[in-house]
Amino acid sequence: MSWNGFSGKNPPHVLDGYMFTFRAVVNDGKKIYADGSNNYPKHYHDFKTKITEYLNASQ
Repeated sequence: MSWNGFSGKNPPHVLDGYMFTFRAVVNDGKKIYADGSNNYPKHYHDFKTKITEYLNASQ
């Protein structure tokens, strides 16, 4: 839930890179929305790695 409302603005002088949008409904309908451009919430990369591993394992 700590990611809800995160909006990571692109750092100055960064001309390319990656953007993300995360939406989820959890815990009895609570909604999470976060987005960013070359700026991510805490533990984003760990989360992305685990989700990617899970999805690849289920193929």
